[in-house]
Amino acid sequence: MTFLRGVNLNLLPILRELLRKTNVTHAARELNMSQPAVSEALNRLRLILHDELLIPSGRTFILSALAQRLQPQLESALAEVETLLAPAAFDPASGVGKMRIATSDYIALLLAPRLALRFNEQAPSMSIEFVDTHLDSNFDLRMGEIDMIIAPAGQIVGESEQFSRMQLFEDELVYLVAAEDGVPRHSPGEDLSDRPHIFCDPRGRPGFMSFAETVLRQRRTVITEAARVSSYMLIPFMIGGSDNVALVQRRLAERLFPVMTNTMMIAPSEALPKLRVMASWSRSRELDPAHSWFRGVLSEIPLELGLC
Repeated sequence: MTFLRGVNLNLLPILRELLRKTNVTHAARELNMSQPAVSEALNRLRLILHDELLIPSGRTFILSALAQRLQPQLESALAEVETLLAPAAFDPASGVGKMRIATSDYIALLLAPRLALRFNEQAPSMSIEFVDTHLDSNFDLRMGEIDMIIAPAGQIVGESEQFSRMQLFEDELVYLVAAEDGVPRHSPGEDLSDRPHIFCDPRGRPGFMSFAETVLRQRRTVITEAARVSSYMLIPFMIGGSDNVALVQRRLAERLFPVMTNTMMIAPSEALPKLRVMASWSRSRELDPAHSWFRGVLSEIPLELGLC
């Protein structure tokens, strides 16, 4: 307690941005402060903590070992303080700000239109942003750079320990195949395991496999890979007029039918596990009024769309 009395706690939000950005100029811009003021705060923090915190590395800076240890603790502590001091109620009609969701284009295709409509109706001064999931999405969620990840169950590392979650809906896997005049090139139930496959890797991560690819490779020792794409929207264009096939989510295939007349979906040759789509968020946001409102709106969308 005696130590805390001698520390300016206003330095903590500045430290949080410095550790997030690893750049004084960028942190100053985020904090709406001058660069000299943030530089002075960094010098004071270095004296208090007896550590450089940001270490020069070429033209950039990297976090010191102490800074790396402090960052998750600082994020959690400040989130708790902000929740404690936040207004007890949230009125979406007068609320401002943005909700950032990391997800795949498949999930955004299903949810984004209705979510945007709900924001327009209930929170006209708020916006929603969908960004691609990537290698560091889990870290971004912990650090507050994004508000939520929506992805298949099992693809959020550390979700049980650090994140809260809820199931939004389930989806089945079907094959997408080429078609001519409404007739699929392959028959429903036909074993397509030896056909050239198109795989989607929305995270662009070496060694990462989508739910569909994981299911397929667990059942087949050898799969011919024709191509790998980063967007589900590209898959039909890789199928039409070819012998390529792709194991995809049924609702994705259904949404693409009206615009992709040279492809069709058919049932796989065996029963496959269903994909469970989960929403995950940092536990530090559990009591955040705006985030609670958003989760409530999100939970209603799958039912409205007939997804569950």
